[in-house]
Amino acid sequence: MKNKKRRKKVNLNKLILILSMLLMIAIGTCAILNSNLFIVKTIEIKGNYEISKEDIIKNSGISKNKNIFTYNLKGIKRRIEKNPYMENVNVKIKIPNKLIINIEEKDNVALLRNDKSYCYIDKYGELIEKSQGIKENNDKIIVDINYNINDENNLIFKDEDAKKRLLYLLSLLDNNKVYKKVKNINLKEKSIITMNTKDNIKILLSNKDDLDYNISRVNKILIDLQSKKINHGIIDLTYNNYALYNPENSR
Repeated sequence: MKNKKRRKKVNLNKLILILSMLLMIAIGTCAILNSNLFIVKTIEIKGNYEISKEDIIKNSGISKNKNIFTYNLKGIKRRIEKNPYMENVNVKIKIPNKLIINIEEKDNVALLRNDKSYCYIDKYGELIEKSQGIKENNDKIIVDINYNINDENNLIFKDEDAKKRLLYLLSLLDNNKVYKKVKNINLKEKSIITMNTKDNIKILLSNKDDLDYNISRVNKILIDLQSKKINHGIIDLTYNNYALYNPENSR
């Protein structure tokens, strides 16, 4: 009987000791987590090009000087993804006091123009956002093409073939390193594609010929003209395999 009482007393003492240790650990953990050590001091944004860091932070609802464990990371992600330029967003914490937001933006490939209507599109020809006009810092090719935006905010091209032609043309310009040289493209005519470069050179392409071949020729011709310091004229590639250059001012 005495041995049983001793064992019970020993077990009770062990239990009290374990509970005391757990309580101390819990209190210590709580104190550490609520200390200034875990107050957010840095918000790091990665992968943003179109949208500024300030706008992303504003949209996220994040504010500094809060405990890093009080943030709802899924909520932050949802708020940032409301921006039409966002493709993917990942939010994570880095102990002790940093929030990291990784951004993947949609590829903004062109600014469409139809009379007084403007909008930006992605590489799939989908609407990113409407625009009031051409921004001062615009670095996208301006494309004149027939389209409209319906009540559901969907972009509708008048001619689906023109849409496919446009997206293919934009990819060729990018692949051939010509994109940054082109200022605008006119796809409103069925037979002719007209492009104007930032150096005031007009380029005429047949809408039916091999665009792949012609864009590769455009790049070589522009490099040749640039080496000769020529920044005007018309490059006409509408005559099958012939390339004609007219020094007439293209403005």
